[in-house]
Amino acid sequence: MSEDDKEAQSDELLALASIYEEGIFTAADDGSGGQFAAHIQLPFQPFLITLDEPMIDQAKRVGVKLHQEGSDTHLPVHHLPPIVLNFQYPSDYPSCSAPSFTLSCKWLSINQLSKLCAKLDDIWKENSNEVILFLWTQFLIDESLDILELSSPITLDTEELQRKRPSTSRQTSQDQDAAACDEDATQKSASQARTDKKEEAATASVDPPTSTSSARTCDSRAVQDIASVPHLIPAIIDHDQAERQRAFNLAVYSCNVCFSEKQGSDCINFMGCDHVYCKECMKEYFKVQISDGNVKCLNCPETDCDSQALPSQVRELVGQELFATYDRLLLQLSLEGMEDIVYCPRLTCQCPVMLEKESTMGVCPRCKLAFCVLCKMTYHGTSPCRLRSEQLQRVLEAWRNGSKDIQTRIEQRYGRDVIESALIDHTNIFCLPPEHLAGIRRQWESGDPEERKELERRYGKKNLIQAVEENYSVEWMKRFSKKCPSCGASIEKIDGCNKMTCFKCHTYFCWICLTVVNKANPYGHFNQPGSPCFNLLFQGVETNDDDDEWEVNFF
Repeated sequence: MSEDDKEAQSDELLALASIYEEGIFTAADDGSGGQFAAHIQLPFQPFLITLDEPMIDQAKRVGVKLHQEGSDTHLPVHHLPPIVLNFQYPSDYPSCSAPSFTLSCKWLSINQLSKLCAKLDDIWKENSNEVILFLWTQFLIDESLDILELSSPITLDTEELQRKRPSTSRQTSQDQDAAACDEDATQKSASQARTDKKEEAATASVDPPTSTSSARTCDSRAVQDIASVPHLIPAIIDHDQAERQRAFNLAVYSCNVCFSEKQGSDCINFMGCDHVYCKECMKEYFKVQISDGNVKCLNCPETDCDSQALPSQVRELVGQELFATYDRLLLQLSLEGMEDIVYCPRLTCQCPVMLEKESTMGVCPRCKLAFCVLCKMTYHGTSPCRLRSEQLQRVLEAWRNGSKDIQTRIEQRYGRDVIESALIDHTNIFCLPPEHLAGIRRQWESGDPEERKELERRYGKKNLIQAVEENYSVEWMKRFSKKCPSCGASIEKIDGCNKMTCFKCHTYFCWICLTVVNKANPYGHFNQPGSPCFNLLFQGVETNDDDDEWEVNFF
């Protein structure tokens, strides 16, 4: 190696290292070569990839959103995996020979990579005897898509991955070039070497072996760096998400809660809406919601935005202990929404139990308790369910106030004889109508000691106290709360406008008329002239007289 070549190689590696960051360019420790990752500049954002049926299934398993355009399904990406150039300096570079190299990529086929290899050869021929790597790297970044005639949406060429390669023992002389695709990247084809002319010796190391028997060109330096087709789409998605996160971490954003400027690495981005908040604000927000049991309310704080935080984002901010609580509550809510799942009635167990279709018996897989899924007591076969005292009053109230159909269903479930005996049982305080129970409550609270003792003797002191407390609760709920029109949960309105959100099922509804309103435009119910609640959004909201007086004096 001449001193001039050695110095040129060393200077070129230093120049590349100063131009590109470490993740893009890496020089070999001995200075004999290196690796360059060419991240292609995509002309459109997002860039679309057309998917076939197997690829659609792969993308859905990863959990990404796909674009549908007519009968075509597209995967939107902002970054594609790079084209990796590995190069090795010969001793006489750049004075005589070009660097030997390989091109590898996950999403480009061997045929497409071979075209790029041929173009790199042409660039060397046009600039022989000069350092060439910067021209190669810029070409791969800026012109690869144009040379391959690729534009959004693109269809991935997976023919080589799906094709079964012939056995070496059965290859004919016409298949020698296809077999060369599996050889070492820097090894030359013997058949090609025999045809090289002496005057082309300077470029022989970069001339690709070609096949005259096939329309598809295979270059030994082209490598599709993916094991099989099922791995292709997940690899593209993983790279796109990693690159988007890297770009996000380097940028600066304004938190929409505290309004401070934070670097992206100190923020989180809600994937469904791209709203950005600092981690410090979201950490406290998530902690409060999880502590209150509102694990399905970890959504974007932006008004009318329903984007949910990812479990990975929650885990990063709240810590392992609180995340375990979040995970448990989220699973519990999911199971409660499944009709074939109930919980073991033993308070010390509470294990989820899967039910068989049209069966009223559940068997806990943990404690082996066999129980009735209707009354949550020990399984009693075809006998009617037995009611606990606190359940009996609710059942009788539903029977008294229900339609004929409801009464029939209650009698079928618990037994007609059980309901009839309870209706005439005046010794069981839980069987009494609510208005009768209210009278007993007033008599017990205001009566003299003898009357109180008589009531306690008749109904039992413990039952009497429990019934009085329940009667207070029922009266308070009737006075101060309303039922959610979706799930029936009792809801109290403490403050704010008449657009309500159910704490249990998160349904939006009107507090005045109990109509379910559109989540996309919940205030339209109060703004439309034909609505019965037109201009009643703040009806009943208490105002502060001092504030009103201050405002009047101020203006």
